[in-house]
Amino acid sequence: FYPEELLRIINMFEEMPEGFRKIPNLKYLLRRKTGQSHPLYPEAPAVAWTSLDDGYIEFMDSGFDTNSLDYLHRLILHEKAHFIYASLLTDSLKKKWNEVGGWYENPDDPEGWSTTKTTEFVSAYAHGKNPDEDFAESVSYFIVNPDKLRSRSLPKYEFIRDYIMQGSIYISRIREDLTFEVLNLYPDYDYPGKIKSVS
Repeated sequence: FYPEELLRIINMFEEMPEGFRKIPNLKYLLRRKTGQSHPLYPEAPAVAWTSLDDGYIEFMDSGFDTNSLDYLHRLILHEKAHFIYASLLTDSLKKKWNEVGGWYENPDDPEGWSTTKTTEFVSAYAHGKNPDEDFAESVSYFIVNPDKLRSRSLPKYEFIRDYIMQGSIYISRIREDLTFEVLNLYPDYDYPGKIKSVS
């Protein structure tokens, strides 16, 4: 890892509630050499290996090669959330999650899962895969962009808030220097100084 990559990972792990900072089955973080893609998943920026024998997250060069910090932060949280799903969620909680997402096992689907829902997902990836990927995507958005998750699926937001985060919430805040006031929200009202024409 390069130092800035480790710093990003540490920052995101610290964003999670204290009980999730250390997950028993997550033993290692690995990074493939610069320029190497994953042999099984060539397009993947990172892969979580959650079995008891493995227990590691593998990052590829492409995961860190982005201009979007939001994407990188979600990626790190997404991969760690796979361990929460695999190691810490009971079967009854997984069943509840499946109900919230409309997930059911489908042997005709390449992923083995389908959903009855169409729009209640934070990404097409979450919708097109399985309950585990949906969970990982939803947890990452709960922390990085809670408004998007809440607007797409309030039941998923509430599930993560109540069962996973134990009531902890994240609030989207915009820096003061990036905020502004819109003075003319209503077109029927002419605020003093409104431009009516240009010649």
